[in-house]
Amino acid sequence: DEAHQLVQLVCELVVLCADDSSSVDRWKFFLLVACHRRYHSKSPAFKERRTDNDHDSAGADHIEDSTAGDGERLVYYLTMLSLHRLWHYANTNANAKNEGDKNLVTNLRIAVESMIRVCFDIGGSRDLNAIVGHLTFETLLRLGHVTTDAQSNKNAPRKFGKKVLLPALKECLFVEDDNYISATSTTSVPDPFLMAAIAKISAMLDSDLDQVSSLSKSNSNIIKDANTPTADGTQTYDCLSTIHVTLPHNGRGSKKGASWQRCLVNCVAEFLIWSKTTSVATEDRFSTSLKKLCTLTMAGDIDMDTVALDSAHECILQMQTTIRKRRQLLNSEARERGYLLCSQYLLERSSLRFQQIRAGKAGDLSMLSRLAKKFGDARTLKMLLNRNTDLSKAQKAESIGDLLRDWQDVNHINIEKDSIEAIERQLQISMLKATVVALKPKNNIAAEGQRAVLVAQTGQADKTNAVCAILLASAIQSSTSCRLVLNGVEKDVSSEDLTLASIDEVMVASDYSSHSDCMDENVAVQNIILEDLADSQDAIIISNSDIQLTEDTLKHITEHDKTVRVHSPSRYDVKDSVEVKLKPNIAEKLRSKSHPIVLSVVLDCTASMGCEIEGCKQGAVQTIKTFSSLAPVSRVNILGYWDPIGMKGDPDPRSTGYLDMRLDSTHADIQEFVDTQLPCEGGGDHPEDVPAAIEKLIYDIEIANISSDDCVHFLFVIADAGYR
Repeated sequence: DEAHQLVQLVCELVVLCADDSSSVDRWKFFLLVACHRRYHSKSPAFKERRTDNDHDSAGADHIEDSTAGDGERLVYYLTMLSLHRLWHYANTNANAKNEGDKNLVTNLRIAVESMIRVCFDIGGSRDLNAIVGHLTFETLLRLGHVTTDAQSNKNAPRKFGKKVLLPALKECLFVEDDNYISATSTTSVPDPFLMAAIAKISAMLDSDLDQVSSLSKSNSNIIKDANTPTADGTQTYDCLSTIHVTLPHNGRGSKKGASWQRCLVNCVAEFLIWSKTTSVATEDRFSTSLKKLCTLTMAGDIDMDTVALDSAHECILQMQTTIRKRRQLLNSEARERGYLLCSQYLLERSSLRFQQIRAGKAGDLSMLSRLAKKFGDARTLKMLLNRNTDLSKAQKAESIGDLLRDWQDVNHINIEKDSIEAIERQLQISMLKATVVALKPKNNIAAEGQRAVLVAQTGQADKTNAVCAILLASAIQSSTSCRLVLNGVEKDVSSEDLTLASIDEVMVASDYSSHSDCMDENVAVQNIILEDLADSQDAIIISNSDIQLTEDTLKHITEHDKTVRVHSPSRYDVKDSVEVKLKPNIAEKLRSKSHPIVLSVVLDCTASMGCEIEGCKQGAVQTIKTFSSLAPVSRVNILGYWDPIGMKGDPDPRSTGYLDMRLDSTHADIQEFVDTQLPCEGGGDHPEDVPAAIEKLIYDIEIANISSDDCVHFLFVIADAGYR
C-alpha cells in the first residue's frame, strides 16, 4: 500500500511540474528532494566531499542520515522507475505537434537521466547495480519475456537456457545490422537509460580490471609498502571499486523455481554489462562466442534447428564461464587488498599480511579481530594492533554494546607482557582512543559565545547509559566547556587517558544493576536542572525512561534560558522472565560415555548457499565421522530444507531418518543421500522454511523413539541466514 501511495505521489508531482511549462524550477526542486533523501554519509560523493574538506570540514561532517531506516533506497528506486514508466508512456502516446507534450517527454527524459547519473555518487555501487536490474526487468516486461502475474510466475519454463534466456538475449543484446552489439541510445531496445547505467558500470569494471592487469604485468603490489611513504609522508593506496560485489550474475535466482524471472533478469543484465566491458568483450573466447551467437540467432528460426540451438546454448555457457572467471579475479584481488579478510583468514590464516590488514575495511577488520580472539591467534592480533598505532586508521568500536561485550579490565596486573590477553587489552585501549578521536569534531576550537554543556546520567545505574554519557562528554569537551555527572558524582574526562579510566571504572564495577523507580529519576532530573545547571547552559541527560517535569521546573527552564535534552540509549521493560538451564547431568554423561550420542545435522539447501553448499555437505559428513571417532554414536540423521513447502522448485524437507551407525553400510548411505537428495536450488523469493525443517526433525525423533534419558542429542544447523 505504501509503495502504491508513493507511485501515486510521484505522478501527482509530475502533473504539478508539467503545469509550469515555462520553467524547469519545479522539476529541479522535485529531483533535488528525491536525490537528497538518498544521499547519506557513506555515499561516494559524501566521502569525496569529506576528503576535499579535511582542513575545513565543519559543513561536511555534520550531515545527518535523517532518513536512515526509512526505506530511502526503495523510495529512490520507485521514484526513478515511476518517472521511467511515465517517460515511456508519454514518449509513445505524446502528440508531436503539442508543445506541452513535447516538453513533458523532454523533462521526464532529463529527470530519469539525472537520477541515473547521480545514482552511484549518492547511493554507491549497490544502488547502481540494482537500478540496472530494475531497468532490465522493465525492458523484458515490455518485450513479453517476463510478467507481473504471480500465478504464472510459479510455473518455471523448461530448458531455461535454450527456451527462455536465448530469445531474451536475441532481442536485448543484438540488432539487425553489421554491428552485432547494440551501441545506439535512441532505440527502445535496449532501453537508453539502461544502457547509460550499464556504461557507468562497464567503465568501472574496465578500470578495476586494468589495475589487476597492471599488477600482474609488473609483478609488484600496487599497494605501496608500509615502509615507503610518499613525499608528503602519507601512505597511498590504489583501491578497486566495489562494483563487482553486487553485480548481477546468473547465480541469482533459480532456473527451476518460482524465482526464474529473477534469474532471467540477472542473466540478461550480466551479458549486457560484460559485453560493454572492453577488457572482456575484446577477449578472444568471449568475442568469438558472442559473434557466433549473433550469427546463429539472426540466421532465422533457430528454434526449429536443434543443432543451431545447441550451438547457441554452448556459446552462452562459454561466455558465462569467461564472465565468472573475471568476477573471480576481481574477488581474489579484492581479498588480496583487504576487502575480504575474513574469508581468506578462514581458508588460510598464515597467508594474511600486514599490508592487507592495513588496507582492510572496517567491517572486515572487526570480524577478523573477533575470529583472531576466538582462535587465540597472537600473530593476527599483533598485526591489528600495529595498524591501530595510527589512530586515524585504527579500528573504532561499532557500538557501546560492542565495548560491553568484549571489555577486559585495563588495570589487570597479573598478565604476561606478550600474552594473548595483553595484546587484546592493548587493542581494546587503541580502539577506545580511536573511537573518542572519531567522535570529536574536526575543528576543536571553541566558538566564541558557545554555551557550556552538562552531561548527566540519572536513575538506574546502567553501564550502557554510563559509557554513552562518558563518550558524549569526552567528544563535547574538545569544542566547548563540558561537565560530566554520573549518578551525582562529577567525573573528569578532559583527556583520552581520563576517559579510558572512567569507562574502565564503569565496566569492571559490579554494582551497576540496582533499580530505582521512575519518580526518583524525575526528582533527580529536576534537581540537576534547578541546582547543577547554570543559567544559559545546555543539559544532555541520559535516562532509562521518559521524564515528567513539574510546571514550576518547566517555567524555571524558560526563565533562565536553559535547554534540556533527554536521551534513552537503553530502556528497561521489566517483565516476568523464564530462566532456561541445561540439565547438569549432560556433561557427566559425556565424561562417563555411559550414554551414546545421537547426531542431527540440519542443512539449508537453497540456491543462496551457492558454491558453499558442497563444502557444507562434506563438512556435515566429516562431523559425523569425527564424532564417531571420539565417542560412541548410535544414530545419525541428516535433514535438508528449502523455502516454504509447495513453492515451485523448492522440495519438502527431506532427511535420512535416524540411521543405525552400527551397520557397516550407514556411512555409504549417508554419503549417497547427501550427493543425490540435497540439490542446491530454489530460494530467493521467501524466507527459508526453518519451522518446517524443525517439524520434520521432531517427526523423525518421534518415529525413532529417541529419548534424552537414553542418549545425548547434538543438533547442528548449517545455514547462511538466521531465522526470526
